[in-house]
Amino acid sequence: MTNISLSFLNNNRKIFLFYILLAVILRLPSFSISVMDHDESTYLIMGADMLDGRELYSDITDTKPAGIFLIYAFMQLITGYSLFLKRLLVAVLVGASGYLMHRLSISLFREKNPALASGIIYILFTSTWEYFGISPNTELFFNFFTISGTILLLKPHKKWYFSAGILLGMGFMIKYLMLFDVLAVAGFLFVREHVQERKFFSLKIFKPYFLAGLGFSNPFGLAHLGFWLNGNYADFHFVTYDLVGNYNDDASLKDYIIMLFDFAGRFLPLTILFFYVMLSGKTPFEKWHKPFFAVWMTFILLAMYLPGKGFTHYTMQLMVPMSLVAGMFYHPQMLSAPRMAAIYKGKPALWAGVGIIVTVLAINIHKNWFQTDYPKEVAEYLEDNMKPDETVYTGNYRHIIYYLLRQNSPTKYVHPTILTTELGKAFRVNSLQEIRKILARKPSYVIIEKSYPALEREIRSSYIADTTFRNQQIRIFKRISKAMIPKKTK
Repeated sequence: MTNISLSFLNNNRKIFLFYILLAVILRLPSFSISVMDHDESTYLIMGADMLDGRELYSDITDTKPAGIFLIYAFMQLITGYSLFLKRLLVAVLVGASGYLMHRLSISLFREKNPALASGIIYILFTSTWEYFGISPNTELFFNFFTISGTILLLKPHKKWYFSAGILLGMGFMIKYLMLFDVLAVAGFLFVREHVQERKFFSLKIFKPYFLAGLGFSNPFGLAHLGFWLNGNYADFHFVTYDLVGNYNDDASLKDYIIMLFDFAGRFLPLTILFFYVMLSGKTPFEKWHKPFFAVWMTFILLAMYLPGKGFTHYTMQLMVPMSLVAGMFYHPQMLSAPRMAAIYKGKPALWAGVGIIVTVLAINIHKNWFQTDYPKEVAEYLEDNMKPDETVYTGNYRHIIYYLLRQNSPTKYVHPTILTTELGKAFRVNSLQEIRKILARKPSYVIIEKSYPALEREIRSSYIADTTFRNQQIRIFKRISKAMIPKKTK
């Protein structure tokens, strides 16, 4: 960081606004496109459907905990069908998370420049690549609660532990793998206190952590109670407990390692900073800091590997501890050498920061502004040609079409891969029967991307080709009506 920033660092309001502005600017190119990935589309559709009275896990379902759908239902309530405003809210959340990273760094290291760097690094991490943070996924949301809860756990007064537990429990209700963050952070601090007191077990030390555990269990317990009172506990129980054992992919250790190298390569400058600080002998850490981050990172790596999924957005969980460590590169003690100071202080550092921000913006602009938005074009075509009472089934194509047309999902299984992949077995659903159930409602249009043999066989006699998009890879079929059948002449 530069000396120019010193007065800026003394004003928390300015720091907060800076992080918000940075996140909004970097993520702005993604605000108007229709689709970033299937998961975000699922959250959007299910949030809107819940506001229309459809019951979570009974009328619409997915693999995720209830928290993420409640968040999107709330955003739907306050923004309507505006994708722009929802993504603006996500950008504000990312900026707020950057500010909390700043506060967490202060709590750990008590130094302003590394704190500013940690917040900036976190925002750069989460605002560069589509599947590593640009697309709003569960990690963006539960990281916010991980950071918030950890700040409270590090406060000298133990009175905050119950509140910390509640915050961490809210993150857990967004994605259950967040539990590994909790076990790493709280577990390490618990053991560290016992080591400091030279005791095998201390009831005095245990009590605040017990209160944190009670707080942590509150959101999860309230979810159980809510679904039980609502009369659909069985569906909640299936997704929460049974589905987890059924839902397993075949990602190998090799795939996992490749994913980690891909992550490290995409963020190579930040990866280098992280390893430089962790391996440097002159890092101004307290003795417990490096073991703390090593344990935290190890637990997250386990959380990423154990489900066997291999989804790249899982790496976003690593970004919290990595940002904290990488930010320490800008500690005055790390930059005390004249050569380092010449490069990383003053105008060179300022211009380097501007260059990085411009590069990230260029990546996002190229990805989002210079590529055809086919889902939007498909939705506009259907809107122009459909009657008010007509519906569409998107098949194996982008289900965001339902949201763009303001229609409810015609199936309980909102994410299309549930019916098009082996994931259907985890839900114990017969995909062919579900397709027939959807077609029995007589949707006016059916969309198929590339090839979907099971659906193509089912619509062969009742639908005809209507139009295509993207060099005939996206095919739209229209239901044959009586008016389309030529009359026989005598």
